[in-house]
Amino acid sequence: MFLTLPLQVFPTPHVVRALQTIFELNVQAFAGGAMGAVNGMQPHGVPDKSSVQSDEVWVGVVYGLAATMIQEGLTWEGFQTAEGCYRTVWERLGLAFQTPEAYCQQRVFRSLAYMRPLSIWAMQLALQQQQHKKDSRPKVEQGTGLRTGPMFGPKEAMANMSPE
Repeated sequence: MFLTLPLQVFPTPHVVRALQTIFELNVQAFAGGAMGAVNGMQPHGVPDKSSVQSDEVWVGVVYGLAATMIQEGLTWEGFQTAEGCYRTVWERLGLAFQTPEAYCQQRVFRSLAYMRPLSIWAMQLALQQQQHKKDSRPKVEQGTGLRTGPMFGPKEAMANMSPE
C-alpha cells in the first residue's frame, strides 16, 4: 500500500515570498548581486560570519535555488541568481571545469571539481516543466473567452443564423 501525499506541502504564496526574500537578501544584497546567493545573511543585510560556511556561496546549492525559483515562476530571479554564480566561477575565478564546492566574496574557494554543481541541470528540468504548464493551459484569445467549439468569422456566423 502506498501513501498518497499532497502535491503541495506549503502554500505557493508563502514559497514565492520566501524565495523573493532570499533573492533580495542573499543574492542582491550580497556583492552587488554579482556572485550568487550567500549561505547566511542577517536580517539587516549583512552577511553572517558566525561560522565558516555562512559567508560562503555553495555553487550546487545556488543552482538548486535557481531551479526552485524557476519552478515557482520566478524565472528572471532564478537566472540572475545562477548568472552571478556562473560568472564568478568561470570569469572571475577562472575555474571553468574545476567548479568548486564553495567560494567567498574575497576570491577564496575550496574543493575543486565538486559534483553538486551538476544541479544546474535542475534548472533545465524546471524550465521544461514551466513550458509544459504553459502548453497544457487552455488557449484564450483576447476578448473572445475560451473557445470550445468551431470558430466562425462574421460571414459564417451570418450564414448560420436562422431567419427567425
